[in-house]
Amino acid sequence: MSIHGLLFDASQFTGAGIQRPQALLVMAARFPDLAIHYDGIAYSLMLKNAGWIQAAIQGAATAMGLGSVPIGTGDAVAFERATGLDRYRHGSTGEIAISVPRVQSS
Repeated sequence: MSIHGLLFDASQFTGAGIQRPQALLVMAARFPDLAIHYDGIAYSLMLKNAGWIQAAIQGAATAMGLGSVPIGTGDAVAFERATGLDRYRHGSTGEIAISVPRVQSS
């Protein structure tokens, strides 16, 4: 599983079924770098930063008429395979799927 795995997981988590999002933005952090400076609050800080970035992206996507879904789960192994980064040092902290909304037929 690699980039296709990340996109497949995103389509499942957003409820889109087999339709993949047109874009998937994955936020990542360097765990050791933050832990050195912030000790016990490093993980909390990483998740808070991912949250405000997702909120900003979602606001921009809405203003542009795009659909966006912040994803609260992620696959560390799929991220590692897609990027080649060690998941214990550089891991994903949040994802947001973006697509042009489908036109509903009546």
